[in-house]
Amino acid sequence: MLNLVKVELFKLKRRTKFIGILITLLLASFIILPVIYTEKGLHNWNEITTVSFGIISIITNIFTCILCGELFMEKYKTKTINIMFTYPISRTRIYFAKLVVNCLYCMIISALGAVIFFTVSSIANYIHPAITDTLSSHILIKIVLSVVFYSIFNSFVSIIYSFFSTVKVSILFMVVSCILILNATSNNDITQLWPYGLIPLGISLLSTILLLPIIRHINVKDVL
Repeated sequence: MLNLVKVELFKLKRRTKFIGILITLLLASFIILPVIYTEKGLHNWNEITTVSFGIISIITNIFTCILCGELFMEKYKTKTINIMFTYPISRTRIYFAKLVVNCLYCMIISALGAVIFFTVSSIANYIHPAITDTLSSHILIKIVLSVVFYSIFNSFVSIIYSFFSTVKVSILFMVVSCILILNATSNNDITQLWPYGLIPLGISLLSTILLLPIIRHINVKDVL
């Protein structure tokens, strides 16, 4: 399994993607500055944490949607699935190897985004104080938990994107699902199980159910 993950990572232009992720996160982190310094803005770390991870999750979702298209849909459209899914290697194992790659990128974006966003916020607050409370251990724990929760949630979301990349093979459905998921979760703190965490939980359950038709499809259908 580890070798399959390495193969899938090797296929991607990793350096270009990491540079793109880094630049996107750096530019997006400056969105937090007007939020801090406006008169009716956010002036405590708890609210800033929620907004920051909302933005990071949007970036992660969009990137994951694009990555699923590259990992799955492109192979179907270029009719190279018979090379990618070749016997005696299990097609299911290859599929999950691709999901692991998506999960790795979700974790990287969430963790890197947290570091960048809170570094920018801390430097800005040091230069021109606007945040009324301190960055306490409670907030740091919430940041770590948010990284874990958003990484797991966005990994489940990638299953939905892979469904529209393999079973339905529809860019339109994939984009629409991305918009709907962002609309349902971007402004919510998913670390709070009630009520905001119920939507991501429902999406995660739906993703798990979709694994059944996906695995069945990739094991019975060839692209000739």
